[in-house]
Amino acid sequence: MDLSKLGLRNLLGITLPGATVALALLYLGFTIASGFVSNLGWDSLANAVTDRTAVVLSAYFLVSYVLGSLIRLRAADKVDARSAFFYRPRSFYQTLKALFGWALPVTGPDDTKWLDGKFDALTADCSPLPWPGEEAMRELWEKDSFPYPVWQFMRFRVYSPSGMCEFFKSYRHCFAKAERRGKEFLNYCKLVVYQASPESGGNLAEEVRSAEAFTRFFAGTFYALLWSSGALFISTLFLLIGKGFHWTRVGLALSLALVTLHMSRQIVAGGRFRNMRMKEVDLVFDAFYLLHRHPGVCPKCVTPPPDKCPNEYAEREALVRDSFSADAAGSPTSGPIPLDRLVGLMKERSATASFLSSLYFAGAEGDHPYFLKTSSVALGIAVLPEDNPKASQSKQHPHQTEVIFVLQGCLNLETEGAGRTVTRVLSRGEVEMIPPGQCHRVTSVDNESACYLFVKSNPAQEPRERRCTLEPCGEAASA
Repeated sequence: MDLSKLGLRNLLGITLPGATVALALLYLGFTIASGFVSNLGWDSLANAVTDRTAVVLSAYFLVSYVLGSLIRLRAADKVDARSAFFYRPRSFYQTLKALFGWALPVTGPDDTKWLDGKFDALTADCSPLPWPGEEAMRELWEKDSFPYPVWQFMRFRVYSPSGMCEFFKSYRHCFAKAERRGKEFLNYCKLVVYQASPESGGNLAEEVRSAEAFTRFFAGTFYALLWSSGALFISTLFLLIGKGFHWTRVGLALSLALVTLHMSRQIVAGGRFRNMRMKEVDLVFDAFYLLHRHPGVCPKCVTPPPDKCPNEYAEREALVRDSFSADAAGSPTSGPIPLDRLVGLMKERSATASFLSSLYFAGAEGDHPYFLKTSSVALGIAVLPEDNPKASQSKQHPHQTEVIFVLQGCLNLETEGAGRTVTRVLSRGEVEMIPPGQCHRVTSVDNESACYLFVKSNPAQEPRERRCTLEPCGEAASA
């Protein structure tokens, strides 16, 4: 994330709307002064401003910043409500009432009940939905309110991959009904994206911040233009009743007032602002999903449905945690993890989750909460014959030295040397070192049970592994 870009974006987003209002107020002040006060000495004032240009510009900037900050305190929800109101054509009278908030449209009790019913129906199932039609979607866009939980689940089921609906369904209770409608959950999602930005969410965090700044800028601009048009209309009135009446000045002030009023309407007309804010919310939830859908990124947050791939992190966490139980009754032990208990669980659970045939306790990527994350060394254990499908693949580690220590039983270690394959049978307590670049594989002896410890250097250096081929014939040796 570029902090200088973020700071400049926020600074401009505050000062530009404030500068617009400041200009309109200055024009109003000069109009009143010139219309009702004589002998102000405008030439002397102009000379004083010219002589102190830096001071005047600094003061103008400070006033613009303060006004912009005050404008920003106005909730964007009201701009959003106006924009939803303008999804359909409105009369001039209705437009003025909505723009100036004389009759700000608010979702009524019947609409809230309708939305709650839609939300319950959409979250009851995650099967794909067909396009419901323009009129049905327009009604939804008009009635739903920030952060649009009904629209989100409609989007998940109509446009998004099926996994998104299943994923967010587990957060269904976070999309509160009634007034708040999940604002706290949206803020939580933003915090997760920002917190993940140093590792894997940098671009996502930048996109979310840009969308939020863009939305808040146009919300502030709407109020700035609306208030400026009001100040210009008042200026027009003073020009009509004050001294020095002139049609040219009246026409200019009235024209500026109408232009700024029209520009403010263009921000909300046709649901533009609501569409912009919906895209911001869509982006937040999409980023939150992207950061959580892979166990390697946020392994503790996802519980996939039964027909999906299991959550490897959670499965390994459960296996290690259950290994602390010293007996079948599950009573906890205060001592270390019993090796026999751990090996037994690995063999048992790898029957349905094959990745549990090997387990890392240290390395560059966290496999479970009881893990030492380091790029210096990787440490783990594997059980045979359950790990045969993976361990029996011929491979080499270009940058890693691997050490194999047999903990239980016997195993075959095949290595490549001097153009031939050498097979060694390692028994309990025996150690073998495999240098970088040497082709090797591990298999069980006559499909018997075994367990070994493996240690690897430089686990984060890429490439970590390359496939190779071992000749089928070779020399057998028993250590």
